Amino acid sequence: MNKDISISIDKYMDIRTEKFGLTAAQGILLLYVADNGGVNVSQLKKFVDTSKSTVSATLKRLCGKGFVTLETLADDNRQKKVVPTEKALRVKNSLSREFTAICDELFGGFSQEELNTVFKFQQTVIERARSGFKNYMETEE
Repeated sequence: MNKDISISIDKYMDIRTEKFGLTAAQGILLLYVADNGGVNVSQLKKFVDTSKSTVSATLKRLCGKGFVTLETLADDNRQKKVVPTEKALRVKNSLSREFTAICDELFGGFSQEELNTVFKFQQTVIERARSGFKNYMETEE
């Protein structure tokens, strides 16, 4: 059921963000970059908690669509700073409202107690999965 929930939400969010020329995942990254006035790639990788290659591929698409640029950091030319473009800043508020509307649609009507229970459940599952992953990787080494 978790897989079905994840797939359904992803599809719905993708449809709703298509009007901006973005996928939901690209929109989430873009909002993070725009809200923070630019971030380095390692901050972005930590925020989305995914592989460097996935972040790099998403950034490449966002650059290609004109939403972000990559600037070399002055103190470390190996690091890149992801900077929102004017195009990104123009869609930022509308994109944010779109995500808020999606959350209201999906989670509206639940009591705070119900939401807290679901949140606690999700946090526990994530912690267990991360712990299991770490333990598995340590035993495989």
